[in-house]
Amino acid sequence: MRDLEITRANQVWATDITYIPMEKRYMYLMAIIDLHSHFVVYCSVSNTMEAEWCAKTLEEAIVQHGKPEIITRTKGAGSPPMNSQVPYWAKRSNFPWTVREGQRTMPS
Repeated sequence: MRDLEITRANQVWATDITYIPMEKRYMYLMAIIDLHSHFVVYCSVSNTMEAEWCAKTLEEAIVQHGKPEIITRTKGAGSPPMNSQVPYWAKRSNFPWTVREGQRTMPS
C-alpha cells in the first residue's frame, strides 16, 4: 500500500476496529475510512466482535457509498486478525474478494 498513489474517492478504504471499555464489558467500534478524503464512510458499534457484524457493516457502507477498489485495514497494535474474516465476507456479501499482502481487492 505504501507505493500506491491514492488519487480518488472510493479507491481505497481502510477498516479499523477498536474496543471501548465499559463498566463490566467492552463495546467494539468498527470504522471504515476513505483514504483519499479521510472521510469516515461508515461506522458501527457492537457488544460482540463477530465476522457477521463486520460483514454487515461493510455491506452497509457499500450500499451507501458504492464499492471501493481496495479494502485494507489499519495496522494498529490492537487490530484483530482480519485475514481470517475475508473469506467470510466474500461468502456473505457475494463480492469477489482477493487477498494480497495486507489488502483485499474487489475486481470491478
